[in-house]
Amino acid sequence: MTLRPEAVEDLVARASQFVAPAWPIHAFVASNPLAGFEHLPFERAIEAGERLLDARGYPSPAVFRQALASGEIDAQKLSDELDAIPRDEDPHDLLEALERRKARLPRRDDPARARLDHTLVKWLAAFLEQGQAGFPMPHREEGFYAAFRRMARHDRTIPGHRDLAQLPEDPRALIADHLARCDPEDREAVLVAELLALPGWAGFIRQRAASQGPWQQAYPITLTGYLAVRLALAERFEVRLDPGRAREALAPPCEPGDPVARAFLRAWEATYRDALVEAVAEQAKAHGPRQDRPDAQLAFCIDTRSEILRRHLEATGRYETLGYAGFFGIPMHHMGYAEELATPACPPLVTPKHHVETHPVDPGAPEAKALEASHRRTKAISSILKTLKTNPAAAFSYVEMAGIPYGISLLARTLAPHWMQRALRALTGSSPSAEEVHEPRIEAEGTTRQGLTAGIPFEDQVTYARDALEVMGLTELSRLVVLVGHGATTTNNPFQASLDCGACAGNRGGPNARVLAAILNDPQVQAALEARGLEIPEDTFFLSGEHNTTTDEVTLHDRGVPSSHQEDVARLREDLATARERAVAERAPGLGCKARSGQAAVERRAVDWSE
Repeated sequence: MTLRPEAVEDLVARASQFVAPAWPIHAFVASNPLAGFEHLPFERAIEAGERLLDARGYPSPAVFRQALASGEIDAQKLSDELDAIPRDEDPHDLLEALERRKARLPRRDDPARARLDHTLVKWLAAFLEQGQAGFPMPHREEGFYAAFRRMARHDRTIPGHRDLAQLPEDPRALIADHLARCDPEDREAVLVAELLALPGWAGFIRQRAASQGPWQQAYPITLTGYLAVRLALAERFEVRLDPGRAREALAPPCEPGDPVARAFLRAWEATYRDALVEAVAEQAKAHGPRQDRPDAQLAFCIDTRSEILRRHLEATGRYETLGYAGFFGIPMHHMGYAEELATPACPPLVTPKHHVETHPVDPGAPEAKALEASHRRTKAISSILKTLKTNPAAAFSYVEMAGIPYGISLLARTLAPHWMQRALRALTGSSPSAEEVHEPRIEAEGTTRQGLTAGIPFEDQVTYARDALEVMGLTELSRLVVLVGHGATTTNNPFQASLDCGACAGNRGGPNARVLAAILNDPQVQAALEARGLEIPEDTFFLSGEHNTTTDEVTLHDRGVPSSHQEDVARLREDLATARERAVAERAPGLGCKARSGQAAVERRAVDWSE
């Protein structure tokens, strides 16, 4: 019986629940690969994930063995966990048996599926590129499935490619035709198996379709269209639609994962948890409540890379550091200087509510004019170079002229990246940074930008300020309160976003810190907070900054600091430099560097394109 389009959509929706959303590379953030299995108990979710994703759900026996030998797994806790398993062997024998069982698991090597995946990835990459291609894929505005129907007949790597133009216009009809050949009880499992064959691409499509961002609105793609293309290719590459492990994973009788691995993991977690609780209790008992007002309070992102700097800063002076999610509670899109599109600046699971742009404080100031002139020069040079590289008439002569200088540049960037960076700075001059000239405009404008409210309404500002102070426990404020976002400096790294702030969707956290600091310094916001029981002392000033987690340098955004607090800021800047030296010296051995050369080493690595 042929499935109705509505029934196909329902099947695709149910199958897509097992696809974990993935974000584009410019907003690369950590996400749970088992997000689609969160309705299951942990052990069953691990077992289902192993079967569906062909992945390892637990640490390998070798990792468990090393943790046991180093004391990270307490022997007594492990014995208590293993007592629930009928056994005669000791823990080491159990690990050897587990290793043998894992080695016997069948591999899923299928040359036909490999060809299918390779071809499909090629088409997905062409369709989903975001402005990088010199010759974009035609007909993208019609959607992925329609564009594939139009263009795939020219792809000679696909068997029977000339017939692809005859595919049904409605992707649901194609899916229904293929599912009609399957057992009705296996239809959902077939779709799950095909979606999770390329889980990263399917997750990205799911996230993109749900977000309805500018690229999705211009060039739409859905999981239904994706599945239709995949099934069409599967037929031509003679790939059998096999529910296989998907059927087993989705069936209610699916048993929990390996009990030995589960016991080792539980013992490891218990060992770590008990040691952590004991250490925290000892520290709380040793220090007790704070007796005096600190010179400054600094709120960093809860990213673990800020921990070392925080610890050394507290040891340097009378400072108190706190942790808060790096987007500082502001659900916004941010558009910085010279950016064409706003970027998300809040966790991917949080829906942005506001659009915040930066504007020059004084457009006629010399600094603003210098920044604008520098930007125009850089943009013009980049445009000329791109034209010369991509224009067929000019490309060969360009290589002839630029070959030797480029060769010298490549050699210098490879052998002496730090020197090369300094030389480029000297050539480009010392134009002011955007942070020195621009500031975020947070007042609500009564308009929308890219579907979001432009600016932040006053009541929302008060709410974000109150929530931040309460969540951080900042009820007794020092003279200087610094909100420190974070980002990372790296070169030639397509996964740059993975090193920036995850709470800001893989972007830098400095803009969020600046927005919250501006809100908290507003006298009207402070008056509204006082009416709600949160009083901010008259001598408290909120400052923003950004921690570079590659070099441990903290840049303070000190525009507008009143004269009464300039000495405080100057002393803090000196102590941050001292804390940086000590933090980098502590990190240096782990980077294979000597402690005394740590600062030079991290600065070199930040501009080294081989890192």
